[in-house]
Parts: sequence; C-alpha cells; structure tokens
Amino acid sequence: MNLRHSPVLLAVAGLAFGCGRRGLEDTDEIAQNAGEVLASLDEVSQSGAIAQRMFPREPSLLRPRAIERALGWVLPEALAATSCWTVPFSACASGTRTRDFNSCSIGPATLTGTVKLTFSDTAGCKVETAGAAVTRTPDFTLTGPRGASYKVTAPGGGQTVTKAASGYTYKVGGIQRVGTSSGGATLFDFTTKTLEDITITGTSRAERVLNGGKLEVTNSKRNYTVVLAPENLKWSATCSCPVSGKLTGSVTSGGSGTVTIEVTGCGTAKLTVQGETSDVTLERCSSL
Repeated sequence: MNLRHSPVLLAVAGLAFGCGRRGLEDTDEIAQNAGEVLASLDEVSQSGAIAQRMFPREPSLLRPRAIERALGWVLPEALAATSCWTVPFSACASGTRTRDFNSCSIGPATLTGTVKLTFSDTAGCKVETAGAAVTRTPDFTLTGPRGASYKVTAPGGGQTVTKAASGYTYKVGGIQRVGTSSGGATLFDFTTKTLEDITITGTSRAERVLNGGKLEVTNSKRNYTVVLAPENLKWSATCSCPVSGKLTGSVTSGGSGTVTIEVTGCGTAKLTVQGETSDVTLERCSSL
C-alpha cells in the first residue's frame, strides 16, 4: 500500500489542516474515542465474569487506527504474528493483574508500558458480589519507527466496572489519548470520561447491553466537547464492541449541534455531526 497517495494519509492531512463540519475538526475521532471506551469495556467484561478469562489477543490495545497507519506504523494484516499478541496478564497478586508490554514489537513499532486491572477482591480477583469492582488503568506508548507516538494514560483514574444488584455499572474516570509527531507536534489530544455511570445488563458478551449514563469526549487540540448517551448498545458473541444501537448527544462547548453514532455492525458505524453523515470504521473494535 502506497501511503503517500492513500486515502488514509489524505484523511490525516485533512484532520491536521482542514476545516471539519461547520467549524468542528477531527470529528471522526469522536467515534474512534467512543469505540475505544467500548472496546476497553470488553477487556474486563467477558463470559459472564469480570476479567477472569482474557482475550486470546488484544485488539483494543494494539490494532492501529488510521492515523497510526498513516504515520508509517504496521498495517492490520501484519499484527497477528507479532510478539505483542503473546503478552499475557499476570496471575492475581494482591488484587491486581498486569499486562506489561516491556518493549514488545508490532512490526517496526515498539509498545512499552502496562495495562493494570485492580480488583476490590484482593484474594481472588473476581467481581461476583454486589459492590465488587475492577478498574482498568492503561499507561502505555506505541512508538513508530520514525519517532511518532501514540500514548494512552489514565489521569482521571481509569475505567471501573462495578457489580450492581442487577447487572453492572461502567464508570470512566478519565482516559487521555495523545498522538505526537516525530518532531514533537501534537496531532490529537482527546480525553474521555463519564459524567454519569453507564448501565450494563447481561451476564455474557452475547447478552451485554449498554444504556443510560453520559460519556464526555473532549478534543483539547480543537477546543470542543461532546456529550453522548448510549442507547441500547448490544454486543454479539463474536465482536469486542457493540453490533447495534447508538450513542446520541450534542456539542456542549466550543460549538453547537447534535451528534449521533449509530452502530451498524462489528466495528462499523454512521457518524452524524450537525446533520452531515459519514461512514466510520471503529478501528479499535474487532471480530473474534
């Protein structure tokens, strides 16, 4: 694939220098960050238990997004054989399980840092009784061969799933994702957090449904904020993200108008911002 003339690279150029929908730029990244939140939930909510049986591979962390591919990082078809896929979570120790990437490789890129799961059940690392919880805390950096990087941290406290009397709740304390060029320029800077907890029903991936709550997506580089509410987001047994349902909301600062992300399949959605609709591939979502 010749990235010099690819639609991906042209799209990234538009994100960096062009005008978005009626003054809002990087709008497709609203959907990508919502997809990240949903894929991250799947990491700690599987098979009727919370974080007891992990993915055999980790698409929500390692699958490159369009901007990463345009920066010269590995293409998706090259991922399956890379060493990062084999990095496991550690055994339960004092209520924590950690995946330490330890400079593993994804083609020509290098992944360093950790993803930690911290359980209220310090003995068994389980979430089985009402009030029990697990928090996912990412702190990792993917660095490309030319020095560009994609860093994910949890300055607001990570992502927490808590067992309720019926179902679960999902709280995002604050996850920041920053892309930096080889020259040190900030390409994007997004923070996601929940203003109100999201409700999870279902005891397995195939039965999981999300409703309610409020998810805030802030574009710090472009100075606008969007607040979205999940509506009947349904998973299937064969996808790490919802395959139907939608998120609806509006621009709450730095602009005005409505925003809708309608999920049309595993990793596909229609993004409507201020009346303009486009098809979006949610790069962090994966068929299983």
